[in-house]
Amino acid sequence: LSEVKEVLDRAPLMPGAEETIKRLKDAGYQTAIISSGISLLAERVQTQLSIDHVLANKILAEGDRLTGEGEAVVELGRKLEALKRLTGELGLKPYQCAVVGDSRWDAPMFRVSALSIAFNPKDEEAARAADFIVKGKNLKGVLAYLLEG
Repeated sequence: LSEVKEVLDRAPLMPGAEETIKRLKDAGYQTAIISSGISLLAERVQTQLSIDHVLANKILAEGDRLTGEGEAVVELGRKLEALKRLTGELGLKPYQCAVVGDSRWDAPMFRVSALSIAFNPKDEEAARAADFIVKGKNLKGVLAYLLEG
């Protein structure tokens, strides 16, 4: 487990991620990561950026050894259900949220949110479902829509 964490710790943050999250939090936003990937990476980003909530799939371990088993928290293609679960816990509805994503797996969340941004969309479905498309190498590009829009 520690070896996996070491590898993940070397993964760089996206340029602009720190400033983007800081400005959103300063503006009173709660932040969340909803990922159908593994929680180890999402939780690392959560710690680095002070993200409020993370929903991602867990890899189970006993001590420092991975068991080979996991806990599906956000199944592929079911991010909308995870968003509904999170917003329900927070006393909100999905239509009170802004969503930033990049793939067709995010499109169902895009369709129900108050504001959706496809950041460097990987496919046409994400681009079509989003309210706005932001392309570039720096995440700060989304702030024009989230804070000034």
